[in-house]
Amino acid sequence: MVFASERLGHLELDPEVRVRSLLTAAACAEDRLGDDEGAVRVLSPLLTLDPGHTEAFVRLRGIYSRTERWGELAQLLEVRVARETEPAHQLDLHQSLAALYQGPLKDPGRARAELGRILALTPSDPGALSALAELAWSAGSWGEAADLLIRRARQERDPAALKEIFQRLGVLYDEHLPDPARASQALLRALQIPGDDASDAALLERLSQLSLRQGDWQSALHATDRLLRYPADAARAAASSCTSAGSASGARRRTAR
Repeated sequence: MVFASERLGHLELDPEVRVRSLLTAAACAEDRLGDDEGAVRVLSPLLTLDPGHTEAFVRLRGIYSRTERWGELAQLLEVRVARETEPAHQLDLHQSLAALYQGPLKDPGRARAELGRILALTPSDPGALSALAELAWSAGSWGEAADLLIRRARQERDPAALKEIFQRLGVLYDEHLPDPARASQALLRALQIPGDDASDAALLERLSQLSLRQGDWQSALHATDRLLRYPADAARAAASSCTSAGSASGARRRTAR
């Protein structure tokens, strides 16, 4: 039946009959025989005949995902999104493309483009903001990373996530975009949100060192006094973490000079 339907689909002159025959052949190959390659062989020309055919697209998308044919899946989604007019469907396709380019296809440039398109549709999308911030951070685009983290902070409601955002802003303004006032403000905001001893001790250690570098002895003393209230192992871990970070930052500054 698969062969007969496929043959009829290729020979039939009436486009509607050809589409129905090819879809029947694809369904038989995939559902009854478990023949993914046979289904792909039929679905590809079907979508050439009828690019907007929903069932053919869904079947081919499922096969490419299941068989991890990521390049072909991305091409399929690109073609589909170019003709899609429904915002909800556009969003789904751009999210899938962004995940592919961030993940198995490892193409940061295209991932950034897709994430930008997601934000054009939903400006406060937390997943897109978070992913773009990570890409900017990895690329050393510190100004962009700061802007994206601030946008996330304005609409984030989860305390743990918000604490991490302020902690990262503190590191960013301390090490990469030197702005002691903003770094201190971010670290203090992070400390206002309950967290575990180790993370709070690390924040206090960084705040203490930042204050010392600025000659703000009172703030440094206050941060150190708070740090001493934490268990010794948390304080030692915080000191080690900040020392390593400070050494790396100093090395970067020396290299830059």
